[in-house]
Amino acid sequence: MRSFHLGAAVLLAFSTLSIVSADPFNREILPRDPLDLLPRQTTKPTAGVGDAIVGDSTPTSTADSSATGKDSKQSGNNKSTKKTKTTKVNIPVDAVAGSIQMVTPNVYDAYPIYKIGDTVTFEWNYTDVLVSPSAINVVAFCSQAAQDFTITGNASAGMTRIYWDTGKYQSTATDKLPVATYTLNIFDASGSKNDVGQPGYLGPFSGLQFGMYTPKEYKPLSEFVCPTCDPNIASTLNKYTLRMMIGMGILAATSFTWFLAGIHL
Repeated sequence: MRSFHLGAAVLLAFSTLSIVSADPFNREILPRDPLDLLPRQTTKPTAGVGDAIVGDSTPTSTADSSATGKDSKQSGNNKSTKKTKTTKVNIPVDAVAGSIQMVTPNVYDAYPIYKIGDTVTFEWNYTDVLVSPSAINVVAFCSQAAQDFTITGNASAGMTRIYWDTGKYQSTATDKLPVATYTLNIFDASGSKNDVGQPGYLGPFSGLQFGMYTPKEYKPLSEFVCPTCDPNIASTLNKYTLRMMIGMGILAATSFTWFLAGIHL
């Protein structure tokens, strides 16, 4: 019985060995490359023996073109993704429109009159201006001629004083300055003098009126002739005045005499 068990075990082991050694997928076993069986080199390679390879080591233009294209593409991407930086200004809800206060001429001065040919000075201050305009216009408006006379245009908003040479202006301007009343207008160059002021922004100014005149040539008093005086009319008026005075004197004497007679003095 023991020999039977021993034989069965030997037969089973032989069958198992046959099955394991057989390829179930019938794959072809290829011989391995002999180089794969060589040990891996761990030391630095030594110089070989033979002729050196002769050639041009200068980089080709392909690499340069590629790099240039890459840089151009990168520059284009940067340009397309670049954002404009803006400054945000917070305007309070109770803010009022910015205004201009005149310094010269003073607001308490009387109606100023300037001679055409002199240099006129205008000076002012800004009040309640939170957003400064990029530029301003200063204009003298003549209602009689219904025309604007530009003193300066697109001037810096930081300017608070201007000198107007009316003599130079009069000699070069096509439209001459008439003898009339003018209104000084100062406003944002991006708008007009008729705009409505917004909170925090400069509103148009038109609070100064002034006159301009042209002086006459000097004449001696002996040569002066009154343009509205008529000597004939003057002599006639003198006669009427004398008659009126005599009549009033007679009336006064008669009235006083009658008054005295009435009270029996």
